[in-house]
Amino acid sequence: MRELSEDEKDVLMSALRVVKCAEEIVMIGKSLDVAFKVFDVVCALLKPGIFEYEVEAVLDYVMKKSACCHSFPPIIASGSHGCVLHYDKNDDICVDGDLLLLDFGVEYHGYTCDICRVLPVCGRFSPRQREVYVAVYGVLTYALSLLRP
Repeated sequence: MRELSEDEKDVLMSALRVVKCAEEIVMIGKSLDVAFKVFDVVCALLKPGIFEYEVEAVLDYVMKKSACCHSFPPIIASGSHGCVLHYDKNDDICVDGDLLLLDFGVEYHGYTCDICRVLPVCGRFSPRQREVYVAVYGVLTYALSLLRP
């Protein structure tokens, strides 16, 4: 039997990734459950004066307590740091009026999910922030309507 080329391996792996068995779906669901739990905890604690690294510590804690880990280094970017592609310092203070970009992935037994959200640090969007958020959400909703199995 001959060895497969890299292209043939890529095609084979892509085909294998398309169909998931019941056990794989459960593991993906577990990673999603933990991601939503992390998000809920962050929403509950987010307020002006908290540091980005404190939010990251909460991510670490909830994931480890749930037998999960990060699937990539998290981005916790407040204020203008949210405009920095792949911001990784996570060391600034969250200020009233700013937005917090929260981008993280949860891995459970090799199965991952990725969540990216923008939250108002003070708990409420300003009128302009809400306007932009609603516009982006509208684009997301439209894009999702185009997806097919």
